[in-house]
Amino acid sequence: MGTMTTNKLGGLALTFGPLLAVLAYLLSPGQGLIGGQVDFADPQAGIGVLLANGGIAAITSTLAPIGLIILLHGINTLVEQLRTGQGGSIAGLGRVFLVFGIVAWMVGGSFQAAIAGGNTGAAAGALYAAGFGLNLTGGILSGVAFLLIGLGVSTNANFNRNFALVAAAVSVILLVVNIVVANDTSLQLTLAPVVGVGFIVFTIWSITLGQKLGKL
Repeated sequence: MGTMTTNKLGGLALTFGPLLAVLAYLLSPGQGLIGGQVDFADPQAGIGVLLANGGIAAITSTLAPIGLIILLHGINTLVEQLRTGQGGSIAGLGRVFLVFGIVAWMVGGSFQAAIAGGNTGAAAGALYAAGFGLNLTGGILSGVAFLLIGLGVSTNANFNRNFALVAAAVSVILLVVNIVVANDTSLQLTLAPVVGVGFIVFTIWSITLGQKLGKL
């Protein structure tokens, strides 16, 4: 077995972490594939789809955090690599935002998992509202994070500048979408496909970063 270098492990994390996270997102009840497309701004609909698909919700709520933590390791390795050249400082700030964004997503996901377990009773509504808010907060913080990371990567000659700028632009779009939904939750269902496409773009970008990082 060959030696697993820091960059090689970081590259694998950038490749497989987001794949696992986006798979969990797409398979989450109410996202379209399972339980149909649900308006999560409607607590009754959101709680209903979680209770009706409790087993799947428990699995996706477990896989998503694992994927995000693996991704975070890859981003950490990427930022350390950037510190040897240009873009390290701004990407490092992005890493801080990403940590808090992932924490918000994980806590929000844990509330959804608790609801899916069917034992929250009258507290389900409050937990759901808190989880919905935390997921929006995670989206906003992560939007800022990937904007900064994309701009940092774009200044480094080791990586594809154009793709990094595309990722930064997508980050701005997702940041705006989350802010808009936070101010008008009735738009959540309408704008949900934009978020899904954005996650797919980030996943592809992360895979290309991982492949390049592993060779450095």
